[in-house]
Amino acid sequence: MLLNELATVIESMEFQNRYVVVAGLNVLRLAMARDAVIGALIDELTEDAEARRAVLGRIEHLLSLDDAREYDESIAAYLYCLSEVDPAM
Repeated sequence: MLLNELATVIESMEFQNRYVVVAGLNVLRLAMARDAVIGALIDELTEDAEARRAVLGRIEHLLSLDDAREYDESIAAYLYCLSEVDPAM
């Protein structure tokens, strides 16, 4: 591809939308890694397998709600914590 063609693709909304999610995810992960509440939950989940199962239940409950989209960040936080202590979950 010529430079102009590459620039056209890189400057397109499709390209930007593809990577804004990745950038947002990285920012979210960095913020969660520094959050005291997230840290406390990770500590709790590290020591208690039953707590990990309870968090899975919380995720399922939130996803079942009609307004589940209002809990996107909460669900992401739970998933982040679980991924930190038990990536297989």
